[in-house]
Amino acid sequence: MMTESHGYLSNNLPVKIINDIIYATQLVEDLVLGKIKIVDFLKSYNNFYCWLGFDELPQSEKIKFLNYLNILSIHKEIQDKTVNRVYTDCFDIDKLHSLGRITTNECINGIKKIYQKNKLEFDNILK
Repeated sequence: MMTESHGYLSNNLPVKIINDIIYATQLVEDLVLGKIKIVDFLKSYNNFYCWLGFDELPQSEKIKFLNYLNILSIHKEIQDKTVNRVYTDCFDIDKLHSLGRITTNECINGIKKIYQKNKLEFDNILK
């Protein structure tokens, strides 16, 4: 489960955030391997990158996560290119695409491509 904390890190928060990084990374792998459905993934992933405020952290806080910056940038890519654009309800596909949205299948395929391109980073986090 994601942490309930928002904003800047306190002295005891990094462990929780690191656990959230591992959890979100495992969710991506589970989706790619077909262990979970896209709807369950989207509910659990929950805009992971922005939800934890990584995009708003000052440089002094980001330095604490040097070992995780690669995987965090991958999660940002997953969010920006797929999660933020997916539309889960039935809809006219042409209209959907004209609005810059993607189907759930396109979301899954996009996440798979990002995962495959960065497999080593996933392996490093999940080992």
